[in-house]
Amino acid sequence: MDALSFSRAQAVHDSRGLADLKLAAKGASHGEALKEAAEQFEGLFIQQMLSAMRKTVPEDGLFSSAEEGTFRDLADQQLAQDLAKSGDFGIAEALIRQLERRTSGAAPGTEK
Repeated sequence: MDALSFSRAQAVHDSRGLADLKLAAKGASHGEALKEAAEQFEGLFIQQMLSAMRKTVPEDGLFSSAEEGTFRDLADQQLAQDLAKSGDFGIAEALIRQLERRTSGAAPGTEK
């Protein structure tokens, strides 16, 4: 798998990108697959955070509708993935560090 295969998983509901990620995780590009999986997890976390934040805002208004809610949810999902790709939150980096220690066989408590 090359790095271009992972660019497919930038869309929220991309099953092909997920299949490529699963194959890469089993292959030689384990580090790239770990990074992509961590970014997707960070995207899910950010999406849940956005959803919780949206619930605090009243939905009464002239333009409130089920369609507007669906559009907002889809836009939030894509925004969460884009924010995760930017790396500004740092959740993916922390996951990668933690999981790389486990897969490299480092003993617990020996980290810096």
